[in-house]
Amino acid sequence: MSRKENVLIINFSPGSSTRPLEVNLNKYISWCSAGYQDEIIAFPVPVNCEITKLNVTVQFLDPIVPTGTLISTVTRTHGCQNIFVDTKSQCIVNALTLCCENNTKIKLLPGDHIALRIRYNTGPDEDNLPVIRLLYNATIEIIHNSTSCHCDHSKGMIIPYTNGSPNVLAITSGVNNPFYLAFGGGHIGDSVFWRVPENGIIKNLFIAATFYNDILQQEQAVDFTVLKSNGCQEDLLETDLRTVISSKESSQTPLVICSNSKKNTFVRVSKGDHIAVRVTFVAQPFSIINDVILGAGLEYLSECAHNSKISIIRYTTNPTILLPNVKGTIESGTNIHYPNQSNLPLISYFVTPHDGIIHNLYVGYVFADNSPIKTFDQDDSIVVELIIANKCNFDAFHQTCLSSKLKYGKFCSVNLSKNVHVKCGDRIALQIIWISKSQQTNIMYPLVLFRCSYLFE
Repeated sequence: MSRKENVLIINFSPGSSTRPLEVNLNKYISWCSAGYQDEIIAFPVPVNCEITKLNVTVQFLDPIVPTGTLISTVTRTHGCQNIFVDTKSQCIVNALTLCCENNTKIKLLPGDHIALRIRYNTGPDEDNLPVIRLLYNATIEIIHNSTSCHCDHSKGMIIPYTNGSPNVLAITSGVNNPFYLAFGGGHIGDSVFWRVPENGIIKNLFIAATFYNDILQQEQAVDFTVLKSNGCQEDLLETDLRTVISSKESSQTPLVICSNSKKNTFVRVSKGDHIAVRVTFVAQPFSIINDVILGAGLEYLSECAHNSKISIIRYTTNPTILLPNVKGTIESGTNIHYPNQSNLPLISYFVTPHDGIIHNLYVGYVFADNSPIKTFDQDDSIVVELIIANKCNFDAFHQTCLSSKLKYGKFCSVNLSKNVHVKCGDRIALQIIWISKSQQTNIMYPLVLFRCSYLFE
């Protein structure tokens, strides 16, 4: 049987330039971590694979031209051991070279963890420089070779998007509009993008919006548009790939509205192009809609016929509070999203732009350095499960057979035996619950960093 080469990408960005980078310190990010983090934000790879490229694009924003260097390094573990070592996959940029590509190959086994470390080393006359401001985007390209694949060759890799926890749509000062989406991290005022690995097309922009308190009025709409730039330092320009949501007859909240781009619309892309999803709230000045969760999905299809695309969907958190016996959801963003004051679940999701199969669920966690608790009771466990919604309504989410349990003293787990079939337009979320029998109150809760991923093909 012939081998199939699957080209995958993993994206990284701290988000907005309003989140400065401290100099001469090691920092870590996800996509999007809402800033640079002190602790290692990593995820397990769910399949045999090989890192082939690291691409970094930087724009320094301070008025004084920096004289130092920004170093981006891929670090990895061997299996579940929380011991990270540097790889040779490294990019170095400065004020003269704002883009970097490293082609070092790094082989990984299922369950190995990877993370991206960033460090700005100050240059001459920068001894008193505490922070720098910059726009930072990075993409890791991964190759997976397999002798079998469930994939339909007409289907491409999925780029998932969500704003994460409920955010504000507004036309007023202090609120980003338009803004950009990553896989978590809120409404980002600066462009966050991913780099196209090979010539191909992008298509099938699917979106959904959950309105918890306010709804769109008749004259209001939310526009989702895919942007593209030709290469490293070109401006992002609008494409024809877009969709809009507008007001519905229903006035009852919570309310979910779904939409997608026209079926036959696609955009040709070239290797090295940058792709972003911009969201614009269209309304009269001073309009405000509170508590909105957005989810989206975009499909990229390489023109190389031999590439049967699969996707690694990865989930991470910054140090986040873990509450007992309460279900929450995560993405590659900041924290666990627990139910709001009205006890409504805050489900952070993406929308799949084509049918597929989800499998190979890898999960894990570590305690944060400053966690007041670094152990659980022997009867406690953490359950991670995939939930999906097949309909565009708030109560449509249901459990699937794909889950994994972390028992006492176990920091990593895997489920390789279950497959979940999903349909185009489904909303996909990852749910976490710490099951505790102690029933204690007024206790200090642990701070943890979750690390999860699965294959979508």
